[in-house]
Amino acid sequence: MALVKFTTFSLAFAVAALLHIVYRISRIGMRPKGYPPGSGRMVSDLFEKRGGNYSSRWHSTFREFGNEYHVATHPYDQVWRRQRRLYTTHVSGNQANKYLPYQSFESLYLLRDLIKDPEEFRDHLERYTISIACTIAYGRRCGSVKVGPGRILLDWFMGNIHAVANTKIADWFPIFRPLFHIVPSNTKTRLLELNKLESDLWSDMWNGVAEKMKQGLNYPSMCRDSILDWEQERKASNVAVDIREPMFNVGHAWAAATDTQANTLAAFVKAMVLFPDVQAKAREEVDRIVGDSRLPEWKDRPDMPIVRRCVEETLRWMPTTLTGGPMPHCTMKEDTYEGYTIPANAGLYNCVWTINNDPDIYTDPRTFNPFRFPEDLSGSETFHVSTDYSIRPHLTFGAGRRVCPGSYVAVRTLFMTMARLLWAFEFHPKLDASGKPIPIDPDALTPGLVVGPAHFE
Repeated sequence: MALVKFTTFSLAFAVAALLHIVYRISRIGMRPKGYPPGSGRMVSDLFEKRGGNYSSRWHSTFREFGNEYHVATHPYDQVWRRQRRLYTTHVSGNQANKYLPYQSFESLYLLRDLIKDPEEFRDHLERYTISIACTIAYGRRCGSVKVGPGRILLDWFMGNIHAVANTKIADWFPIFRPLFHIVPSNTKTRLLELNKLESDLWSDMWNGVAEKMKQGLNYPSMCRDSILDWEQERKASNVAVDIREPMFNVGHAWAAATDTQANTLAAFVKAMVLFPDVQAKAREEVDRIVGDSRLPEWKDRPDMPIVRRCVEETLRWMPTTLTGGPMPHCTMKEDTYEGYTIPANAGLYNCVWTINNDPDIYTDPRTFNPFRFPEDLSGSETFHVSTDYSIRPHLTFGAGRRVCPGSYVAVRTLFMTMARLLWAFEFHPKLDASGKPIPIDPDALTPGLVVGPAHFE
């Protein structure tokens, strides 16, 4: 028996030693491991104050399969700066106001859908956010996510989430990267399929807008603005920008604003069920300001400090990315911080969940409490992305030069939707057969790169 135990232990030790050797060899000449900034101060010091060195991205196996124009994964270079300029020019700050009619109109359909079929509220939120994002990106609605572009987008989005996870071994152990390209695999086949799927989808949507523009139907959209910018740049420069660059940029903007927004709104509904006192106070504010003769609008935000703080508290309480996105920030040159050497090409994760729930900053962080934020500071339209981390409500939108470029549009969607949900409905837990509320785990999340509340009723 002792010999069997010793043999088993020896085998386990040998396997562990072999794996360690393979790991060490795989790191030779490659990038260092990722570092997790664990406080808002660290994020501010590195991503904000030293943003010029901490704004790039690691080389990604996922990007090798046709995702070279994905703004979220692209390194910090001229292409990325051009892509980013689309957002800062057309959807940041007050530019986001031109999409308010879309958000107002689409939220009416959400209320209608919830009245008709409240049991399927998660599906309604998904369709709603996909349609809003599609209208902002392309000037056209998605009436259904079961067929058409909305269905294709969901298939592509979910396929990418799984594909990214399956390529991580080649990213973390670069010695395996050549094998990933040589050896046939389902993941590689799926990546190529997904690339064709998105290429066809983005092309069809782009060409549809271009055709409408020829007909004089210039509905406001990111695609319309991108087409105009691309044509102007082509005329002004001898070097034409690859049309796939703006085409993919708009498509990825549509995708980025779908699941994240739907999950945030689902988190808000969950919070209202779990914290009925907050729900009652927020609804009283909506009823007092708006009454029953009209729906809440973005213009009501200055007069609704509770609702606008519910937006920020929802984003803090249940962020949709636990570590700030699919891959970390990356240093472009070696740096030192508080006595530590951070090598060039090192990855630094924005630990959103940890920072958003830091008990030294947020008293009782797992309690949904919008009143933790000062009323006067929350009135600023830049509150959600303030560079002053002593007052910033959360890090859900990221930080530094990689901060979410669509955050101003997102905040408008969230405020208007939350206010209208409170205006139209009351939220209560579902009852079981004996008439007792079905328990809801406040911290249960769906798995994946983009997370949301686990199923609840």
